[in-house]
Amino acid sequence: GVLVDVVKKAEFSAELLAEAATLEKAIQLQVPASVMPQKLRKVIPLSDPLQREQLGLKVDAKTVKASAVSVDALAGWNRIEIGGVWWWRQPLAFNVASPKQVRDYIRYRGYAMPRNHKTGKDTTAKKDLAALALRHPHDPLFKLAVERREVLKMRGQYMEGYVPDESGRICTKFTFKPSTGRFASEGPNVQNQPKRGRFAKKYRSMFMASPGHYLLEIDFSSIEALIGGYLAKDAALITA
Repeated sequence: GVLVDVVKKAEFSAELLAEAATLEKAIQLQVPASVMPQKLRKVIPLSDPLQREQLGLKVDAKTVKASAVSVDALAGWNRIEIGGVWWWRQPLAFNVASPKQVRDYIRYRGYAMPRNHKTGKDTTAKKDLAALALRHPHDPLFKLAVERREVLKMRGQYMEGYVPDESGRICTKFTFKPSTGRFASEGPNVQNQPKRGRFAKKYRSMFMASPGHYLLEIDFSSIEALIGGYLAKDAALITA
């Protein structure tokens, strides 16, 4: 296994978590109230007996399927009347990871909806949000959404997914499972490490060589052609 600097790992993980929170706050500020998702609830305010009488409601679980909450807890909610009964709309946070909510935002702004050329369906994939950010530089939401996805992927896949054992090492299992017979790694896949981007350098700095050893990086790109070249003694394939 490869040795990990657990102090650097913990600090970097905390840094990513803080950045994700900052991005989340910035995203919420970009979304108009009319686009914010809301949850519809029937509520009996505990300190509003007059409303209970007006609605003819009884505090009885068998006859009233409603939530009993304090009036203070309803601050910021919107009250509407449906069928002679008061309901409350609870504002929820905009979930930028929800394709539906992102599509609703795109439609609200009047932007062209990205389409998957293969399926013909609407899409909010990372590359499509990045394209929207370039087409609409005045709207920061798409750039913030892409950055948030990158931060959460780094923290979830590479930080939380790579847990050192008792010796402080991340151990993997090497196999030849791919149909091509290529050398592979699993549990976790240590062959798939970030090389580029603003997090790559700091992430790679967490890994250390054991005392008296060195860390080497080997690129298996086009390894099949290279092996074929050696087997065939073809200099062109070997040096390609």
